[in-house]
Amino acid sequence: MARLRVAVLGAPEVHRGHERLVFPTRKTLAVLLYLLVERAPQPRDKLITLFWPESTPTAARSTLRSTLVRLRERLEEVPGDGYLVADRAAVAFAGSDVERDLDRLDAAYRRVRALGETRPAVADLEAVVADLRRAAEVWRGDFLDGFALPDAPEFDDWVAVQRELQRRRMGVVLDRLSILEADSGAGARAEEAVDLWLRLDPLEERAHRRLMRLLAMRGDRAGALAAYDACRRVLAAELGVATDPETDALAERIRSAPPAVRRPRPPRHGQPDRPDEAPLVGRAEEFAALVEQFHAAARGRTQAVVLHGEAGIGKTRLATEFLAWAAAQGAEVLQGRAFEASARLPYQPLVDAIRPRLEREAEPRSLLSPVWLSELSRLLPELRERRFGLPAPNGDEASARVRLFETVARLGRSLAAEAPLVLVVDDVQWADVASLDVAHYAARRWVQEAAAVLLLCCVRAEAAANAALDAWLVGLSGALATTRIDLGPLSPGETAELVHGFARDRSPDPVSDSFAGWVFAETRGQPLYIVETLRSLWDREALPHPSGGAEGDAELRAGPAGGPLALPPGVQRVIQARLAPLPPAARELLAAAAVLGQGFSFELLCQVGHVAEDAALPALDALLRGRLLAAARDPDPATAAERYHFTHDNIRGVAYAEAGDARRRVFHRRALEALEAGGAPPAELARHALAAGLDDPALRFSLAAGDGAMALLAARDAAVHFERAVTLAARLDRADLLPELHARRGRAFVGMGAWSEARAAFETALAGLAGGTRERHAEVLTEIAAACWWQLDVPAVLRYATDAREAAVATGRGDLETEAVAWRAAAAGALGNLALCGELIERAKRRAGELGLAAPTIAGHYHPLTLYWLGRPDEAVPVAREAVAVARERHDISWLMTALPNLGLALAATGRYEGAMPVFAEARGLGREYGLDPLLARAIASSAGFHNDLFDLDGAESLAHEARELALGAGFLPPVVSAGIDLLQTYAQTGEIAKTERLVDEVTAAIEETGGFHRWQWRMRLAAARAAIALVRGDAAGALAWADETIAQGRARGRLKYEAIGLTLRAQQSAALGRTTQATADLRAALDLANQVGDPALVLRPAAALLPLDGDESLATAAGAAVDRIAAALLDPAMRRRFERADAVRAIRRATGPRRLPSPET
Repeated sequence: MARLRVAVLGAPEVHRGHERLVFPTRKTLAVLLYLLVERAPQPRDKLITLFWPESTPTAARSTLRSTLVRLRERLEEVPGDGYLVADRAAVAFAGSDVERDLDRLDAAYRRVRALGETRPAVADLEAVVADLRRAAEVWRGDFLDGFALPDAPEFDDWVAVQRELQRRRMGVVLDRLSILEADSGAGARAEEAVDLWLRLDPLEERAHRRLMRLLAMRGDRAGALAAYDACRRVLAAELGVATDPETDALAERIRSAPPAVRRPRPPRHGQPDRPDEAPLVGRAEEFAALVEQFHAAARGRTQAVVLHGEAGIGKTRLATEFLAWAAAQGAEVLQGRAFEASARLPYQPLVDAIRPRLEREAEPRSLLSPVWLSELSRLLPELRERRFGLPAPNGDEASARVRLFETVARLGRSLAAEAPLVLVVDDVQWADVASLDVAHYAARRWVQEAAAVLLLCCVRAEAAANAALDAWLVGLSGALATTRIDLGPLSPGETAELVHGFARDRSPDPVSDSFAGWVFAETRGQPLYIVETLRSLWDREALPHPSGGAEGDAELRAGPAGGPLALPPGVQRVIQARLAPLPPAARELLAAAAVLGQGFSFELLCQVGHVAEDAALPALDALLRGRLLAAARDPDPATAAERYHFTHDNIRGVAYAEAGDARRRVFHRRALEALEAGGAPPAELARHALAAGLDDPALRFSLAAGDGAMALLAARDAAVHFERAVTLAARLDRADLLPELHARRGRAFVGMGAWSEARAAFETALAGLAGGTRERHAEVLTEIAAACWWQLDVPAVLRYATDAREAAVATGRGDLETEAVAWRAAAAGALGNLALCGELIERAKRRAGELGLAAPTIAGHYHPLTLYWLGRPDEAVPVAREAVAVARERHDISWLMTALPNLGLALAATGRYEGAMPVFAEARGLGREYGLDPLLARAIASSAGFHNDLFDLDGAESLAHEARELALGAGFLPPVVSAGIDLLQTYAQTGEIAKTERLVDEVTAAIEETGGFHRWQWRMRLAAARAAIALVRGDAAGALAWADETIAQGRARGRLKYEAIGLTLRAQQSAALGRTTQATADLRAALDLANQVGDPALVLRPAAALLPLDGDESLATAAGAAVDRIAAALLDPAMRRRFERADAVRAIRRATGPRRLPSPET
């Protein structure tokens, strides 16, 4: 039985199979349609009133019966029964094998209502869009369009209500369909949905706004503004009202947005000179995933997306479509791209992304304060030209890199505060390391600030297999929520869709399915291969038409003249086939473009290709028509000139290879001459000089490029340039330059924190200075001493610093002399000679004062530490405060993070915990803010000790674990050791001895790995921890031996604190053995030392142990005062409660009686 199909959306139609049914009267059809739409049984009286209002009841009933008979007769021509069900009271349409167009709309409407405001899951998106598309496809017009019953006004009223109802339902469906189509990258289909929506309801302002966004999304700003004008006219004419402020704001945003590359909707018919972009197909799920991450970012959950795939797979195309969509949603879009031929230009993708945005900003100070704009001027010098009065960027290299990174992060945060920010970096695999570092830093900061930022990175799979990029991607995924989208080849069906779309947009004649299958077989679904193959055929006027059979197959193998097409499967040969018919002038220009790389002007092309402008103009037109090159407006408004770039790097690669070696060298030489005259960056000039085989200028520009990279704090890139300069100097027999080049390499390695490489470079430079001046020796020796310090090779620091001082004194370089003396002081402190350390620091500071110089930074670091170690914390506090103030004044974050924990240690040792805790908190905050994990680990480890001293064992354990994790991750041993010893002390106090066994071995091994760096201190502290562990374990001999070791080390180094700790531990073990006299003497000695230091926490344990042995009122009073002093300084209620519950504190309280103290909250 043929199926019944009923269409009511538009003029009514009823079909049985392929036959259209004709009914004897309009009213017969109307009754059928009414029963079909209402579905439920309809009372006969209601039908009579509706269709025959002017007839008598008897006549109307008779007419209804005869109408139903005629209706049955017409329908029952279909075999079977049961369409109409009637009894004396009611009539219903009960047939099940019926296809209603209204059912599709009802189903779509219910699906949209069920979704509400939520987005369908990516996995469900395709099915949802398909349902909504089917509903849109059945709309031929209004409900029962043109159908009326003049003698049945109530029926006509029912039709009018249904028309409005179905129009509104279709509007709801089209609203959501247009959103989902746009979110899937199907912009053309989204426009079609909005067009239909506006035909249904021209007064729906949301539809007008949607159309404006979609037109803006494909770069048609004029069209979007025309849509705005149309909206204004129709609202004014029909309703006499103005557009909503939201619509006006959208129009203003579109009007003021930067020009975008327009991607017009291709015509359905006609023969354009050259094909435009092929349609985007097969990426709906990936596009939806990007949209999903955008919405997550817009809610303040900073996101990263990595688009990953081989060259030509469609990463850039997908990203471009998505960025257009995001911009249409009001997002701020910044785009940067790395190029293989960029010659390691530091921060180039970042500069390309932010420069156009800053150029558009009339008042950059609305985005960044002058201090941060000044830092940004390192990358964008024109800011200083535009904004007089900006302070100069701070010249201190130690923290300038961090400040620059923070500037970029703050700029992103400012932009994201106004609208969601999408930052895209294309071809990340070629990005310089400095750009990767700043992106990672900024991403971490944005996560901390809950900034509405989406970082989109496109990575070419075959070029991404390097450890540095892999590590960066792993680090990125650890810093923020990261989604990886892998793009694969198109399926046979998707390939067919692309082929048919390509042909349909260019010719009224379709291509055959067999041709689409052939394209898939040749290209295996690789989008670039598909498009290049189709363009090659298009250029030859050889797109085959579906002639069928052997003739159609022959068209795949033969060109217009019957000759072989010989289209290869590899994209290289496909591109070669596209280049072959180019005229000579165009080939010369293309070779010049391949040499230049990306972003070149017409004049530069002519110079490098040696083509006259008159001949070059048609040649350039041919390259643009062939989509081998594309044009873009220069972001610099001062020039407003067009610049050109390759549409794909594969095309550049083939063109470069096809140029031949001789032509390439000549063109590189011309490029060098032209670009040097134009003031191009040294890195770019060095690349051309190298490729031209010109070693002398290559050396000069490599050196300048390295210096420029160092000025931009891009130390990794600088190291590459200096390494190349070393190679060139050796090849040119310029031995006189080598020492300086190696020294510059060493400084680049210092900027990277690569201390082993830095030391090796400096030592090579020193060896080359055998016949040089003593002054240069002094400079390099000082730099080697600093590198050795960070290598933890303290004996080498002492050796090189001593030699540096001698050379500095001999040549009258007082600045180098003070540096060398300061490094000798640091080495002495690290080796445990604290008296010598203090003496040398005083000497360095005094000498610097005599010369009118600032004290060396390392002296400012070690001076308060030495005083603290020597048991003079009261003297250490003002010195530490001075070091903090100097670091703040210099905006030197690294040294500020070093100085703050030193101040915290000194404050805690004097009982000023209310001051120490915020100091440690600031250091931790800076470390997290700036991503300085080694210094963050040191700051946390430094704060763990006084928590142990005050019996805050949970806090001490948590801090120690965090410090160790950070230090291990950063490969920085000192906090690993220090926090490990704190953990041992904590476990001894909690009695968790089992946890100490393995940890003791780990800490011991780590101490040995540090060489001479503070080994004396860590051995002393470890001895104290092992004594405490042995005491708890009941190992009397071990406890006494390790306590004696602690006492001896403390006395030898002048560490009064650890001498007191050792005496207390020995006394506790002696008391346990019944040696009361020895215990009492040791405890009194420990108390004397504690009082000498002035640390109230150091008093508690010996006092609590001595009170039951030989206590008197004066001791109880003094101990009680120490407890009161500490309790009053603990502003954290939880920490104070833990302190008061400690056994030692309770013992002292029992001896002195309860005391009422002010609560920490008051």
